[in-house]
Amino acid sequence: MKYKDLGCPSVSVQIGDTYVEKTLLDLGANVNLLPYSIYKKLGLGELKATTMTLSLADRSIQGPRGIVEHVLV
Repeated sequence: MKYKDLGCPSVSVQIGDTYVEKTLLDLGANVNLLPYSIYKKLGLGELKATTMTLSLADRSIQGPRGIVEHVLV
């Protein structure tokens, strides 16, 4: 019997009063990424400028809008 590929696992999470559907979790990640729209909803303070670049799975290189440090998770 061959099983169908279930794709990427995702969960729905609630952070304070903000509800986010279809969230991907990687507990072994060295860098935690957050969509800018969610960052704005959570009101996490000012973004700090960075020269960091990220190599994505599709081999493209992207730079984040900024970083937020010392966020309790």
